[in-house]
Amino acid sequence: MELTRKIVLFPVGQFYAVVGTITMTVDPYRLTLTDICNDMTSATHRARDHHHRSGTLFLSAVEFYSLRNNAQKVCRTLQQVHLAVKNIRGIIDFYPERFEGNPLKRHEYRERHIEQGTVHFPLHEHVFSGVADELDIYRLSDIYRFSDKFIGLSKLRLEETPATESFTLPGFLENIGCRQPDYMAVNLANLFHS
Repeated sequence: MELTRKIVLFPVGQFYAVVGTITMTVDPYRLTLTDICNDMTSATHRARDHHHRSGTLFLSAVEFYSLRNNAQKVCRTLQQVHLAVKNIRGIIDFYPERFEGNPLKRHEYRERHIEQGTVHFPLHEHVFSGVADELDIYRLSDIYRFSDKFIGLSKLRLEETPATESFTLPGFLENIGCRQPDYMAVNLANLFHS
């Protein structure tokens, strides 16, 4: 059973992206990134690593990419970090093909009548769109506007790419060996969105 999951995080300020590995006692590929960020952050900590506090992800094998030049790795001596989810804009899987999900939740989701809504948001000067349950979008963007809750967006599409001297976001992902995402967990409290 796989107990580690490599992810790419897009933090608020300071770095362009942070790539790292979370380790859990359960198979992390059976959980959505949204579930991990909303409910299971303390499960990314081992007893010897840190006090078990929710709201913080523990990452190992960490790589930081510069905000000014996203081709450049920085902070090379820092290998492990604790990152508060309130400081994250979005997260994608480095290996999305490994995601299994929960068969029971998947069946429950298919049984419900879901009205899908679209969210448009900028990330590093790109504009993305993705779909989610309309009710979740409403609940998380209006009622819990100041919470650190994540929502999962599927059918992720790049709608606008800037002309830039650095790598574009797709170019950056290709450079680090990560596939283009179809799914992203985003913190609507940290994103401009419509």
